[in-house]
Amino acid sequence: MKKINALYEIATLLVITILLAYDYFPALYSIFYLPKPWMFFALAAILIISFFVNRRYEESAKQLLIRHVVVLVYSLLLLSIFTLIGGSSQVGISLDNPALWIVVVIGILQINRQRKKLNDQR
Repeated sequence: MKKINALYEIATLLVITILLAYDYFPALYSIFYLPKPWMFFALAAILIISFFVNRRYEESAKQLLIRHVVVLVYSLLLLSIFTLIGGSSQVGISLDNPALWIVVVIGILQINRQRKKLNDQR
């Protein structure tokens, strides 16, 4: 079951990466074309599958904390790299967006709360 969960995590990050790459670099459509409905269908399918996978697999508090940190750091690094290589978001998901930083702060607060709860359990 751990392999399925790992595949789900990788697939989710891959789809998000492709969607952000298409957002930051619209010229990619002419090089590597994937219809938007397919990408959104893939993301929806991953979300639906996650409901079933995560119900069967109990995740420890430590694994959940690690996953949240990885997703937050990966997302910020991806946005930073896309910005540094000259990309510009078409929908406004950028490092200049205050809403993004509000979400990041909320994510950090949640991670910190999970970390404290994990340390209290030990």
